[in-house]
Amino acid sequence: MATSYEDTLNSITDTKQIAAHSLRDTGASLTMGKVMAQDTPNCTVKIQPISFWNKEQEIVHYFGGVSGLIKIPLNGCKWILVGLNANNNPASVELIEGQTVALGDIPNYPIPTKNILPLALVYVNESLTYITNENIYDIRPLFSSGSRTLDHSDLLNRNITDSHTIESITNLRTELDRVISSGLEFQWNGTSLGVKKETDDEFVYQDLSALYTPSQPELWGDPPPATVSEALDIIIQKLQP
Repeated sequence: MATSYEDTLNSITDTKQIAAHSLRDTGASLTMGKVMAQDTPNCTVKIQPISFWNKEQEIVHYFGGVSGLIKIPLNGCKWILVGLNANNNPASVELIEGQTVALGDIPNYPIPTKNILPLALVYVNESLTYITNENIYDIRPLFSSGSRTLDHSDLLNRNITDSHTIESITNLRTELDRVISSGLEFQWNGTSLGVKKETDDEFVYQDLSALYTPSQPELWGDPPPATVSEALDIIIQKLQP
């Protein structure tokens, strides 16, 4: 018997509802990326499958597996972060060790780099011979993509016009005021500094991101200037008759 269009839609809807009920009833959606001790405990942990977005807005998959060997210190204690490297697809497991401190002291947490999705912290000390669930602390960012902005270079759209005010660059206004008596005029467009002599008609703009890289050695020299003040001094020297 031929299946009607309505019957097909109802079948699809029923299937989705069954899947949704299964996830809700078993809590399976909350186990994605969960780190657990082995059924027979040893010095590794097992990790559930997970898919997530990386900072390039790409979906990264991890199909589940086992960590590498977790090193237990001979003396003292430390934290070990278990995470997934989002630069690889499928993602790979990374173990980031914290600093070992004396037993009884509180160790610092290891800091993941921007490409690592943190899953769990494992506390280890000199008295352990294997890892149990009591040593594992869940730190999955369940309501986050896992992307973290660690420095200015991680920001998106940072080079578009007017993305920065003049006050957002430390001491820029002060340095412009310092050289205002040099016979030069300055104009800031949000990302670049414009300079011209009083007798010129147009500003010459320079992207100040070049302050931090030697990408234009013919302009800045080698090493490049490290501060706005040094950059302005170079510009003034080049524009002097």
